[in-house]
Amino acid sequence: MSKPGLADVWPLAPMQKGMLFHALYDAQATDIYRGQVVLDLDGRLDTDALRSAGDALLRRHPTLRAGFRTLKSGETVQIIPQRSDLPWQEVDLRAVPADHRDDALGEAVREEWTRRFDLAAPPLLRLTAIRVSDTRTRVVLTVHHILCDGWSTSIIANELVELYRNGGDERALPPVTPYRSYLAWLARRDGAAAAEAWRQALDGAQPTLVAPETGNRAPVDPDEVRVELPAPLVTELAGLARRHGVTASTVMRGAWAVLLGALTGRDDVVFGGTTAGRPPEIPGIDTTVGLFINTLPVRARWSPTDTVAQLLTRLQDAQAALLPHEHLSLSEVQNIAGTRTLFDTLTVFQNYPVDLLDLTSTTARSVSGDLDLASVGGRDAAHYPLTFTAMAERFRLTYRPDLFTRADAELLARRLVKVLGQLAADPGARLGSLDVLVDGERDRLLHGVNTGAPGAAPTTVPAAFARTVRQYAHETAVISAAGSLTYGELDARANRFARYLHSRGVALGDRVGVTLPRSAELIVVLLGIAKAGAVFVPVDTSYPAERVRFLLEDSAPALVVSGTEVDDALRDFPAEPLPVDVAPESGLYVMYTSGSTGVPKGVVAT
Repeated sequence: MSKPGLADVWPLAPMQKGMLFHALYDAQATDIYRGQVVLDLDGRLDTDALRSAGDALLRRHPTLRAGFRTLKSGETVQIIPQRSDLPWQEVDLRAVPADHRDDALGEAVREEWTRRFDLAAPPLLRLTAIRVSDTRTRVVLTVHHILCDGWSTSIIANELVELYRNGGDERALPPVTPYRSYLAWLARRDGAAAAEAWRQALDGAQPTLVAPETGNRAPVDPDEVRVELPAPLVTELAGLARRHGVTASTVMRGAWAVLLGALTGRDDVVFGGTTAGRPPEIPGIDTTVGLFINTLPVRARWSPTDTVAQLLTRLQDAQAALLPHEHLSLSEVQNIAGTRTLFDTLTVFQNYPVDLLDLTSTTARSVSGDLDLASVGGRDAAHYPLTFTAMAERFRLTYRPDLFTRADAELLARRLVKVLGQLAADPGARLGSLDVLVDGERDRLLHGVNTGAPGAAPTTVPAAFARTVRQYAHETAVISAAGSLTYGELDARANRFARYLHSRGVALGDRVGVTLPRSAELIVVLLGIAKAGAVFVPVDTSYPAERVRFLLEDSAPALVVSGTEVDDALRDFPAEPLPVDVAPESGLYVMYTSGSTGVPKGVVAT
């Protein structure tokens, strides 16, 4: 606990603001923002020396002593006490029967993982030594991510080992660049210029969301799928980046953009990107411990005729232009964009200078004397439904198990590997020609039950739209020359038009001709027809009169909508949904093809 005495008061960094919001959102839910490093040691561990090393870490890095308090003014700040005692625990499993010891060890580690931190009671870091035998110990370092990022966690773990080797003597390590240097740098940034840059970058962007809506978004511990990329593919991806002057991170983000585009049917997508946030102009910043990362929107736009190389170059150029403006918080950027949620997927590219957390279990490293570091493991968590964390040679796909199944995540991972292979194989390939479906999936989609979309069960257009309205009723749905409509307004107008159709005798399965030009009214009419359980027949009146006459005679619509009916519907009918039993196999629209004989042929789409 904190010792009495003077304390420093620091402002919050951008990412800390978001983490604090989620941490306080539900004080009883899973504390999602934490990280854990697990060190397996072979040999005789001096627990007093390890504890001294942990205490030295707290003395060396003021950031690790931080607690978080809200002042009377309403501002939340970091309180840095002059001294803090390390929360230390020893667990002895040597008396547990040998055949139950591994289970007990796993339970002890899980208990550390699930114990909540009190953000107002620093330090938000714990060190636990679990004795498995006289010569085997597992050391667990658990830290709240509001203090430090993954890069910093790597530094902490390495310094813990080095301080143990040197008896807790901080003089054995180089001086530290203080985290408050970074906070001072933040205070000098130009907020107005950053806001304008983000406003331009996100102009016209719409939210890109792939998770099914459940109504429950309380934090839960995620699961993950890990993928090792084939060595030849790793080499090809590195060559792709080198030849086109882009980073490995850009290549991975480009692959994620292509996959998101396929999942959503869009060529303008937004997803989260985690930035390192360590300004190179601050000397020694690469060895400073603190929370530097920030999560900000990444927007990718393309046309089907663009090439892979063009997408990657454009993506990197856009990110480079925003580099000077990455100091805003995500909430500030989303306010600039006019939405509360721009994305629900996150990309992270890990390139720590010291990658202690990724040593394999077969790698041993001497700590001191007869004590060896046999293996290193770690885990962390995020609140996003899907997080794509990549390195040059591997990636992991982290997912919320309440929103996606493991099979969903494994399918997405396989699709991602396929996309990466296509990017590397032909940078000149047109994006419209890329195929995200894995072996056998196309046949299942065409001839079997449609289960290809993660978390998606067979549904209807009205049902899918209703889910969207429940989540985004006040977000913009339609923009036209005459103005815009929110999802709630569009829903109400479409319901009125469905009731108008019902009053005109249009029944389930009837066809309705539509001659309206592109407009907000057209969207209202098409959605209203679907809500009425009818089938719309688009008729382009610019076609020759003979073709228009044929389309109307062949489709035999119960009603033809030309535009004047919309005003009557919106004025005279209530906005409550029309109770109609629409099924996934119901007809939605009739599309006329040219026909092999030259005579148009109507095809009903469900």
